Amino acid sequence: MPSIIPTHIYMFLAMTVVGTLLIFSFNSFASTLRFVPEKEQLYNIIAHVAAKATELTILTTPNSTTEISLKLPISVGDRQYWIRLHNNTYQSWTEGGFGETTAKALYRVSVPGKPSATGSYTGNSRNAVLRCYMNESVVQLVLTNGG
Repeated sequence: MPSIIPTHIYMFLAMTVVGTLLIFSFNSFASTLRFVPEKEQLYNIIAHVAAKATELTILTTPNSTTEISLKLPISVGDRQYWIRLHNNTYQSWTEGGFGETTAKALYRVSVPGKPSATGSYTGNSRNAVLRCYMNESVVQLVLTNGG
């Protein structure tokens, strides 16, 4: 009789450990399933901003300024996101990711025409303001948080 009690205790401990591992595995799987559509939604937002930036660079004429307000979601799922316009000597692009703006970009979408692109938007306001103007012969794009 005394050997049955330790066997039951060990069995209970083993079942507790296995149950805990199963719960953590299912939680991990559920968060992975949630992250895939969030990444897709973030890419769609970045591509939308890049498309609007491309549209503005085509429509901008000398001595004119064009400004549009883009209605963007405050967050993607329950995650904070950011978008930034950036360029180098060869190309311009829109990039973005989750978390802080100093984080590495998750996605990058090119903006054709090599405009000078600056500014960033963090998903804490409903509107992003995209301004485009011509500085001498160079098209300038600026992205800011709106009201």
